[in-house]
Amino acid sequence: MLTNTEIKNLKPKEKLYRKADSHGLAIEVAVSGSKIWVHRYRYRGKATMMVLGHFPDISLLEARSKRDKNKSLLKEGINPQSQNLMSANDFESKELFEDQFKLWFNKSKNTWADSHARTVIQRAQRYLLPHIGRFPVSTITHQNILHILKSIDNKGRLDTLQKVKGIASQVFKFSIANGYTSFDPTRDIPSTLFQKKKVSHYAKITTPKLVGKLLRDIENSNLSDNIKNALLMTAHIFLRPNEIAGLLWDEVDLSESVIRIKPERMKMKRMHIVPLSIQSIKIIDQMRKISGDTEYVFPGMGKSNKHISPESLRNGLRKIGYTKEQMTTHGFRGMASTLLHEMNIRTEVIEKQLAHEESNKVKAAYNHAEYLPERFKVMQKWSDYLDSLKSNDYKKFSEDYLNE
Repeated sequence: MLTNTEIKNLKPKEKLYRKADSHGLAIEVAVSGSKIWVHRYRYRGKATMMVLGHFPDISLLEARSKRDKNKSLLKEGINPQSQNLMSANDFESKELFEDQFKLWFNKSKNTWADSHARTVIQRAQRYLLPHIGRFPVSTITHQNILHILKSIDNKGRLDTLQKVKGIASQVFKFSIANGYTSFDPTRDIPSTLFQKKKVSHYAKITTPKLVGKLLRDIENSNLSDNIKNALLMTAHIFLRPNEIAGLLWDEVDLSESVIRIKPERMKMKRMHIVPLSIQSIKIIDQMRKISGDTEYVFPGMGKSNKHISPESLRNGLRKIGYTKEQMTTHGFRGMASTLLHEMNIRTEVIEKQLAHEESNKVKAAYNHAEYLPERFKVMQKWSDYLDSLKSNDYKKFSEDYLNE
Protein backbone atom coordinates (compact mmCIF):
# COMPACT_ATOMS: atom_id res chain seq x y z
CA MET A 1 0.00 0.00 0.00
CA LEU A 2 1.08 3.55 -0.74
CA THR A 3 1.87 6.30 1.78
CA ASN A 4 1.53 10.07 1.31
CA THR A 5 5.30 10.43 1.46
CA GLU A 6 5.81 7.84 -1.28
CA ILE A 7 3.24 9.57 -3.50
CA LYS A 8 4.82 12.99 -3.00
CA ASN A 9 8.23 11.58 -3.95
CA LEU A 10 7.05 9.99 -7.23
CA LYS A 11 8.89 11.67 -10.11
CA PRO A 12 7.90 11.81 -13.81
CA LYS A 13 9.67 9.53 -16.25
CA GLU A 14 9.97 9.39 -20.03
CA LYS A 15 6.66 7.52 -20.16
CA LEU A 16 3.55 7.42 -18.00
CA TYR A 17 3.74 4.81 -15.24
CA ARG A 18 1.45 3.53 -12.51
CA LYS A 19 1.95 2.65 -8.81
CA ALA A 20 -0.59 0.37 -7.15
CA ASP A 21 -2.18 1.01 -3.75
CA SER A 22 -4.75 -1.72 -2.99
CA HIS A 23 -7.98 -3.29 -4.29
CA GLY A 24 -7.59 -1.78 -7.76
CA LEU A 25 -6.62 1.70 -6.62
CA ALA A 26 -3.48 3.11 -8.24
CA ILE A 27 -1.86 6.42 -9.05
CA GLU A 28 -0.57 7.30 -12.50
CA VAL A 29 2.36 9.65 -12.97
CA ALA A 30 2.26 11.43 -16.34
CA VAL A 31 5.25 12.78 -18.24
CA SER A 32 4.07 16.26 -17.27
CA GLY A 33 4.40 15.30 -13.58
CA SER A 34 0.63 15.15 -12.96
CA LYS A 35 -0.47 12.46 -10.53
CA ILE A 36 -3.88 10.96 -11.22
CA TRP A 37 -5.84 8.49 -9.12
CA VAL A 38 -7.37 5.60 -11.07
CA HIS A 39 -9.52 2.69 -9.98
CA ARG A 40 -9.29 -0.54 -11.95
CA TYR A 41 -12.18 -2.98 -11.54
CA ARG A 42 -14.21 -5.57 -13.42
CA TYR A 43 -17.78 -4.92 -14.47
CA ARG A 44 -19.75 -7.83 -15.95
CA GLY A 45 -16.50 -9.72 -16.35
CA LYS A 46 -14.69 -6.99 -18.23
CA ALA A 47 -11.75 -4.89 -17.02
CA THR A 48 -12.55 -1.19 -16.62
CA MET A 49 -10.59 1.79 -15.39
CA MET A 50 -12.03 4.98 -13.92
CA VAL A 51 -10.30 8.26 -13.05
CA LEU A 52 -10.92 9.50 -9.52
CA GLY A 53 -9.03 12.80 -9.64
CA HIS A 54 -5.67 14.50 -9.21
CA PHE A 55 -3.31 14.22 -6.28
CA PRO A 56 -2.99 16.27 -4.06
CA ASP A 57 -6.48 17.67 -4.79
CA ILE A 58 -7.71 14.18 -3.94
CA SER A 59 -5.77 12.84 -0.98
CA LEU A 60 -4.84 9.21 -0.46
CA LEU A 61 -7.63 8.85 2.11
CA GLU A 62 -10.21 10.42 -0.26
CA ALA A 63 -9.08 8.22 -3.15
CA ARG A 64 -9.56 5.10 -1.02
CA SER A 65 -13.00 6.38 0.00
CA LYS A 66 -13.98 6.85 -3.67
CA ARG A 67 -12.69 3.37 -4.46
CA ASP A 68 -14.82 1.92 -1.64
CA LYS A 69 -17.91 3.74 -2.95
CA ASN A 70 -17.26 2.22 -6.35
CA LYS A 71 -17.07 -1.23 -4.78
CA SER A 72 -20.45 -0.64 -3.12
CA LEU A 73 -21.99 0.34 -6.47
CA LEU A 74 -20.53 -2.75 -8.09
CA LYS A 75 -22.21 -4.95 -5.47
CA GLU A 76 -25.51 -3.37 -6.53
CA GLY A 77 -24.78 -4.18 -10.17
CA ILE A 78 -24.05 -0.54 -11.09
CA ASN A 79 -21.09 0.48 -13.20
CA PRO A 80 -19.39 3.27 -11.20
CA GLN A 81 -18.25 4.92 -14.42
CA SER A 82 -21.87 5.69 -15.27
CA GLN A 83 -22.03 7.75 -12.07
CA ASN A 84 -18.82 9.62 -12.81
CA LEU A 85 -19.68 13.31 -13.27
CA MET A 86 -16.15 14.59 -12.95
CA SER A 87 -15.56 17.70 -15.05
CA ALA A 88 -13.00 17.48 -17.84
CA ASN A 89 -11.65 20.79 -16.59
CA ASP A 90 -10.09 18.84 -13.72
CA PHE A 91 -7.46 17.56 -16.14
CA GLU A 92 -4.61 19.12 -18.00
CA SER A 93 -5.57 19.65 -21.63
CA LYS A 94 -2.91 17.33 -23.03
CA GLU A 95 -4.40 14.45 -21.08
CA LEU A 96 -7.73 14.67 -22.93
CA PHE A 97 -8.40 12.58 -26.02
CA GLU A 98 -9.41 15.59 -28.10
CA ASP A 99 -6.12 17.34 -27.40
CA GLN A 100 -4.10 14.23 -28.11
CA PHE A 101 -6.05 13.95 -31.37
CA LYS A 102 -5.18 17.56 -32.28
CA LEU A 103 -1.49 17.01 -31.51
CA TRP A 104 -1.43 13.79 -33.58
CA PHE A 105 -3.37 15.37 -36.45
CA ASN A 106 -1.15 18.45 -36.66
CA LYS A 107 1.95 16.27 -36.66
CA SER A 108 0.59 13.93 -39.36
CA LYS A 109 -1.34 16.18 -41.76
CA ASN A 110 1.74 17.38 -43.65
CA THR A 111 2.18 13.85 -45.03
CA TRP A 112 -1.43 13.65 -46.28
CA ALA A 113 -3.37 15.02 -49.21
CA ASP A 114 -5.68 17.87 -48.21
CA SER A 115 -8.74 15.77 -49.03
CA HIS A 116 -7.58 12.99 -46.70
CA ALA A 117 -6.89 15.47 -43.89
CA ARG A 118 -10.42 16.86 -44.25
CA THR A 119 -11.88 13.35 -44.11
CA VAL A 120 -9.94 12.51 -40.93
CA ILE A 121 -11.20 15.68 -39.24
CA GLN A 122 -14.79 15.03 -40.32
CA ARG A 123 -14.77 11.45 -39.04
CA ALA A 124 -13.22 12.43 -35.72
CA GLN A 125 -15.69 15.27 -35.21
CA ARG A 126 -18.65 13.07 -36.05
CA TYR A 127 -17.82 9.78 -34.38
CA LEU A 128 -15.06 10.18 -31.78
CA LEU A 129 -14.82 13.64 -30.23
CA PRO A 130 -18.49 13.97 -29.17
CA HIS A 131 -18.21 10.71 -27.20
CA ILE A 132 -14.67 10.50 -25.81
CA GLY A 133 -13.13 13.86 -26.68
CA ARG A 134 -13.36 15.17 -23.11
CA PHE A 135 -12.14 11.93 -21.52
CA PRO A 136 -8.56 11.76 -20.22
CA VAL A 137 -6.92 9.48 -22.75
CA SER A 138 -5.66 7.08 -20.07
CA THR A 139 -9.21 6.42 -18.82
CA ILE A 140 -10.81 5.38 -22.11
CA THR A 141 -11.67 1.70 -22.14
CA HIS A 142 -12.30 -0.73 -24.95
CA GLN A 143 -15.99 -0.63 -23.95
CA ASN A 144 -16.05 3.10 -24.75
CA ILE A 145 -14.57 2.44 -28.19
CA LEU A 146 -16.74 -0.63 -28.76
CA HIS A 147 -19.89 1.41 -28.09
CA ILE A 148 -18.86 3.91 -30.79
CA LEU A 149 -17.97 1.21 -33.31
CA LYS A 150 -21.14 -0.78 -32.66
CA SER A 151 -23.27 2.28 -33.41
CA ILE A 152 -21.49 2.65 -36.77
CA ASP A 153 -21.79 -1.08 -37.42
CA ASN A 154 -25.55 -0.96 -36.79
CA LYS A 155 -25.87 1.56 -39.61
CA GLY A 156 -23.99 -0.75 -41.98
CA ARG A 157 -21.15 1.72 -42.54
CA LEU A 158 -18.40 -0.86 -42.49
CA ASP A 159 -15.76 1.18 -44.30
CA THR A 160 -16.37 4.08 -41.92
CA LEU A 161 -16.10 1.71 -38.95
CA GLN A 162 -12.62 0.58 -39.93
CA LYS A 163 -11.48 4.14 -40.69
CA VAL A 164 -12.76 5.46 -37.33
CA LYS A 165 -11.15 2.58 -35.47
CA GLY A 166 -7.89 3.29 -37.31
CA ILE A 167 -7.97 6.98 -36.38
CA ALA A 168 -8.61 6.16 -32.72
CA SER A 169 -5.82 3.59 -32.69
CA GLN A 170 -3.33 6.06 -34.15
CA VAL A 171 -4.21 8.63 -31.49
CA PHE A 172 -3.76 6.06 -28.70
CA LYS A 173 -0.42 4.90 -30.11
CA PHE A 174 0.66 8.54 -30.31
CA SER A 175 -0.42 9.02 -26.68
CA ILE A 176 1.46 5.91 -25.56
CA ALA A 177 4.64 7.16 -27.24
CA ASN A 178 4.27 10.49 -25.45
CA GLY A 179 3.58 8.93 -22.07
CA TYR A 180 -0.07 9.90 -21.57
CA THR A 181 -1.45 6.38 -21.49
CA SER A 182 -0.08 2.87 -21.39
CA PHE A 183 -2.48 0.96 -23.64
CA ASP A 184 -4.50 1.12 -26.86
CA PRO A 185 -8.13 0.12 -26.12
CA THR A 186 -8.81 -0.54 -29.82
CA ARG A 187 -6.21 -3.30 -29.92
CA ASP A 188 -8.32 -6.08 -28.41
CA ILE A 189 -11.51 -5.39 -30.37
CA PRO A 190 -11.72 -8.20 -32.97
CA SER A 191 -13.33 -7.68 -36.36
CA THR A 192 -15.56 -10.71 -35.68
CA LEU A 193 -17.72 -8.50 -33.46
CA PHE A 194 -18.95 -6.60 -36.51
CA GLN A 195 -20.69 -7.33 -39.75
CA LYS A 196 -18.48 -8.91 -42.37
CA LYS A 197 -17.70 -6.56 -45.22
CA LYS A 198 -18.62 -7.86 -48.63
CA VAL A 199 -15.53 -7.80 -50.80
CA SER A 200 -16.18 -5.70 -53.86
CA HIS A 201 -13.75 -4.58 -56.51
CA TYR A 202 -14.03 -1.94 -59.18
CA ALA A 203 -15.57 -3.58 -62.22
CA LYS A 204 -13.00 -3.96 -64.99
CA ILE A 205 -12.64 -5.55 -68.38
CA THR A 206 -9.58 -7.77 -68.72
CA THR A 207 -10.45 -9.97 -71.72
CA PRO A 208 -8.24 -8.64 -74.56
CA LYS A 209 -10.98 -8.90 -77.18
CA LEU A 210 -13.41 -6.95 -74.99
CA VAL A 211 -10.75 -4.35 -74.18
CA GLY A 212 -10.40 -3.73 -77.91
CA LYS A 213 -14.18 -3.35 -78.23
CA LEU A 214 -14.24 -0.91 -75.30
CA LEU A 215 -11.62 1.30 -76.96
CA ARG A 216 -13.49 1.24 -80.28
CA ASP A 217 -16.76 2.06 -78.52
CA ILE A 218 -15.18 5.08 -76.83
CA GLU A 219 -13.48 6.31 -79.98
CA ASN A 220 -16.58 5.88 -82.18
CA SER A 221 -19.01 7.36 -79.64
CA ASN A 222 -20.79 10.69 -79.83
CA LEU A 223 -19.37 11.74 -76.47
CA SER A 224 -17.86 15.22 -76.26
CA ASP A 225 -14.20 15.42 -77.26
CA ASN A 226 -13.28 16.30 -73.67
CA ILE A 227 -14.86 13.17 -72.20
CA LYS A 228 -13.86 10.89 -75.06
CA ASN A 229 -10.20 11.91 -74.93
CA ALA A 230 -10.14 11.79 -71.12
CA LEU A 231 -11.41 8.21 -71.20
CA LEU A 232 -8.88 7.22 -73.85
CA MET A 233 -6.13 8.94 -71.86
CA THR A 234 -7.21 7.05 -68.75
CA ALA A 235 -6.87 3.78 -70.66
CA HIS A 236 -3.32 4.68 -71.70
CA ILE A 237 -1.95 6.09 -68.43
CA PHE A 238 -4.46 4.67 -65.86
CA LEU A 239 -4.48 7.58 -63.43
CA ARG A 240 -7.22 7.74 -60.80
CA PRO A 241 -10.45 9.41 -62.03
CA ASN A 242 -9.93 12.63 -60.05
CA GLU A 243 -6.29 12.82 -61.17
CA ILE A 244 -7.15 12.59 -64.87
CA ALA A 245 -10.21 14.86 -64.63
CA GLY A 246 -8.24 17.64 -62.92
CA LEU A 247 -5.09 17.30 -65.05
CA LEU A 248 -3.38 20.69 -65.36
CA TRP A 249 -1.44 21.96 -68.34
CA ASP A 250 1.43 22.96 -66.07
CA GLU A 251 1.70 19.30 -65.05
CA VAL A 252 2.37 18.30 -68.67
CA ASP A 253 5.99 18.47 -69.84
CA LEU A 254 6.18 17.43 -73.50
CA SER A 255 9.86 18.37 -73.69
CA GLU A 256 10.55 15.36 -71.47
CA SER A 257 7.43 13.38 -72.47
CA VAL A 258 6.10 13.17 -68.91
CA ILE A 259 3.25 14.29 -66.72
CA ARG A 260 4.20 15.34 -63.19
CA ILE A 261 1.11 15.24 -60.97
CA LYS A 262 1.43 17.75 -58.14
CA PRO A 263 1.77 16.26 -54.63
CA GLU A 264 -1.37 17.96 -53.32
CA ARG A 265 -3.45 16.16 -55.98
CA MET A 266 -2.09 12.71 -55.16
CA LYS A 267 -3.50 10.32 -52.58
CA MET A 268 -0.15 9.95 -50.80
CA LYS A 269 0.77 13.63 -51.27
CA ARG A 270 3.87 12.81 -53.31
CA MET A 271 4.59 13.92 -56.85
CA HIS A 272 3.78 11.21 -59.38
CA ILE A 273 5.59 10.99 -62.72
CA VAL A 274 3.80 9.45 -65.69
CA PRO A 275 5.93 8.65 -68.77
CA LEU A 276 4.01 9.43 -71.96
CA SER A 277 3.76 7.17 -74.96
CA ILE A 278 3.46 8.49 -78.52
CA GLN A 279 -0.27 7.74 -78.40
CA SER A 280 -0.74 9.68 -75.15
CA ILE A 281 1.10 12.68 -76.59
CA LYS A 282 -1.24 12.64 -79.61
CA ILE A 283 -4.25 12.86 -77.29
CA ILE A 284 -2.64 15.77 -75.43
CA ASP A 285 -1.95 17.55 -78.73
CA GLN A 286 -5.62 17.18 -79.67
CA MET A 287 -6.72 18.60 -76.33
CA ARG A 288 -4.39 21.62 -76.70
CA LYS A 289 -6.39 22.59 -79.80
CA ILE A 290 -9.68 22.05 -77.97
CA SER A 291 -8.91 23.55 -74.55
CA GLY A 292 -6.97 26.53 -75.83
CA ASP A 293 -5.70 28.78 -73.06
CA THR A 294 -7.59 27.09 -70.22
CA GLU A 295 -5.84 25.91 -67.08
CA TYR A 296 -7.02 22.33 -67.49
CA VAL A 297 -6.24 19.71 -70.09
CA PHE A 298 -9.87 18.54 -69.93
CA PRO A 299 -11.96 21.66 -69.23
CA GLY A 300 -15.63 21.46 -68.40
CA MET A 301 -18.10 22.19 -71.17
CA GLY A 302 -18.37 25.95 -71.54
CA LYS A 303 -16.46 26.45 -68.26
CA SER A 304 -12.89 27.39 -68.99
CA ASN A 305 -12.19 27.89 -65.27
CA LYS A 306 -13.31 24.38 -64.31
CA HIS A 307 -12.39 20.86 -65.32
CA ILE A 308 -14.58 17.90 -66.15
CA SER A 309 -15.70 15.89 -63.12
CA PRO A 310 -14.81 12.26 -62.33
CA GLU A 311 -18.56 11.59 -62.49
CA SER A 312 -18.67 12.76 -66.11
CA LEU A 313 -16.17 10.04 -67.01
CA ARG A 314 -18.30 7.42 -65.32
CA ASN A 315 -21.42 8.77 -67.02
CA GLY A 316 -19.59 8.60 -70.34
CA LEU A 317 -19.10 4.86 -69.91
CA ARG A 318 -22.80 4.47 -69.09
CA LYS A 319 -23.85 6.47 -72.17
CA ILE A 320 -21.96 4.10 -74.47
CA GLY A 321 -23.61 1.08 -72.88
CA TYR A 322 -21.29 -0.12 -70.10
CA THR A 323 -23.00 -0.81 -66.76
CA LYS A 324 -21.35 -0.39 -63.38
CA GLU A 325 -21.08 -4.19 -63.19
CA GLN A 326 -19.10 -4.24 -66.44
CA MET A 327 -16.69 -1.31 -66.27
CA THR A 328 -15.87 1.67 -64.05
CA THR A 329 -13.51 4.58 -64.60
CA HIS A 330 -11.35 3.24 -61.78
CA GLY A 331 -11.46 -0.13 -63.53
CA PHE A 332 -8.94 1.07 -66.12
CA ARG A 333 -6.31 0.77 -63.39
CA GLY A 334 -7.27 -2.80 -62.61
CA MET A 335 -7.41 -3.59 -66.32
CA ALA A 336 -3.85 -2.31 -66.81
CA SER A 337 -2.53 -4.09 -63.73
CA THR A 338 -4.03 -7.45 -64.74
CA LEU A 339 -2.91 -7.36 -68.37
CA LEU A 340 0.55 -5.93 -67.65
CA HIS A 341 1.14 -8.79 -65.20
CA GLU A 342 0.07 -11.23 -67.91
CA MET A 343 2.70 -9.60 -70.13
CA ASN A 344 5.26 -10.47 -67.42
CA ILE A 345 6.00 -6.85 -66.55
CA ARG A 346 7.65 -6.68 -63.13
CA THR A 347 5.26 -6.08 -60.25
CA GLU A 348 7.46 -3.33 -58.79
CA VAL A 349 7.24 -1.34 -62.02
CA ILE A 350 3.47 -1.78 -62.31
CA GLU A 351 2.92 -0.74 -58.69
CA LYS A 352 5.10 2.33 -59.17
CA GLN A 353 3.15 3.34 -62.25
CA LEU A 354 -0.12 2.90 -60.32
CA ALA A 355 1.29 5.26 -57.65
CA HIS A 356 1.05 2.57 -55.00
CA GLU A 357 3.85 4.21 -53.05
CA GLU A 358 6.34 2.54 -50.74
CA SER A 359 5.77 3.42 -47.08
CA ASN A 360 9.56 3.57 -46.71
CA LYS A 361 10.44 6.98 -48.16
CA VAL A 362 14.10 6.11 -48.78
CA LYS A 363 13.14 2.96 -50.63
CA ALA A 364 10.45 4.87 -52.56
CA ALA A 365 12.98 7.45 -53.74
CA TYR A 366 15.42 4.72 -54.78
CA ASN A 367 12.71 2.84 -56.70
CA HIS A 368 11.70 6.05 -58.43
CA ALA A 369 15.18 6.53 -59.84
CA GLU A 370 15.60 2.84 -60.65
CA TYR A 371 12.32 2.27 -62.48
CA LEU A 372 11.75 5.43 -64.55
CA PRO A 373 13.63 4.31 -67.70
CA GLU A 374 11.88 0.95 -67.52
CA ARG A 375 8.52 2.64 -67.04
CA PHE A 376 9.01 4.64 -70.26
CA LYS A 377 9.39 1.36 -72.15
CA VAL A 378 6.44 -0.22 -70.38
CA MET A 379 4.10 2.70 -71.06
CA GLN A 380 4.95 2.70 -74.78
CA LYS A 381 4.52 -1.05 -74.93
CA TRP A 382 1.16 -0.73 -73.15
CA SER A 383 -0.10 1.87 -75.63
CA ASP A 384 1.06 -0.27 -78.55
CA TYR A 385 -0.78 -3.20 -77.01
CA LEU A 386 -3.99 -1.18 -76.67
CA ASP A 387 -3.71 -0.10 -80.31
CA SER A 388 -3.29 -3.72 -81.38
CA LEU A 389 -6.42 -4.72 -79.46
CA LYS A 390 -8.40 -1.81 -80.88
CA SER A 391 -7.41 -2.72 -84.44
CA ASN A 392 -7.79 -6.49 -83.92
CA ASP A 393 -4.12 -6.90 -84.80
CA TYR A 394 -2.94 -8.50 -81.58
CA LYS A 395 -1.16 -11.26 -83.48
CA LYS A 396 1.29 -8.78 -85.00
CA PHE A 397 1.85 -7.13 -81.61
CA SER A 398 2.62 -10.54 -80.06
CA GLU A 399 5.14 -11.35 -82.78
CA ASP A 400 6.86 -7.96 -82.42
CA TYR A 401 6.81 -8.28 -78.63
CA LEU A 402 8.43 -11.72 -78.69
CA ASN A 403 11.08 -10.61 -81.18
CA GLU A 404 12.31 -7.72 -79.01
